[in-house]
Amino acid sequence: MHEINHTFWDQVTVSIPSHINYQNVYRQERLEPFEIVARHDVDFVFVDSLLSLCRQKHVRKMIKQFYGPKGYLKTIFKLLSGQRVFYGAICNNELSHYAWMTVGRCRYYWVAPREVTIGPIGTISQWQRRGIATFAAKNAINRMIQKGFSVFYIDTSNDNISAQKSFSKFGFGDPVGVYLKGYKK
Repeated sequence: MHEINHTFWDQVTVSIPSHINYQNVYRQERLEPFEIVARHDVDFVFVDSLLSLCRQKHVRKMIKQFYGPKGYLKTIFKLLSGQRVFYGAICNNELSHYAWMTVGRCRYYWVAPREVTIGPIGTISQWQRRGIATFAAKNAINRMIQKGFSVFYIDTSNDNISAQKSFSKFGFGDPVGVYLKGYKK
């Protein structure tokens, strides 16, 4: 059995058998933007509407290449919902990091209407461990702060130590909750 302590309103201890995979949920309230050191090797991408996607021809092309025609169409519908934001990083003219943000909803746990869930996220293996995910996430959180959002959630598998370390680099502390993989609210 793992003993996992999470603080969210009250102290709660959850005992989860070691053979069960679960997701750790992290929460951050942030009113001030991150200070970000400029990088010349990474271009940050932020797409918060269909109009924004249309204005960024090189990003459209990369998303089409990365996700394929069906994935590109799904991207358009996600952006049309008004609740979804795509962000990422481009290195050497390829999409090296990609992520989504969703306002006011999550499939697996409750979030308030003005709170933001980050995920799914991913970094192409050749670009991992270079600080690209942290750079992109800080920029994306800053953009959302500019839009008036201040509470952010993100989650990852209990055994994904590299993601957990990355999350701490962009302001997330200890987990505030867990959910079992494969179960939806």
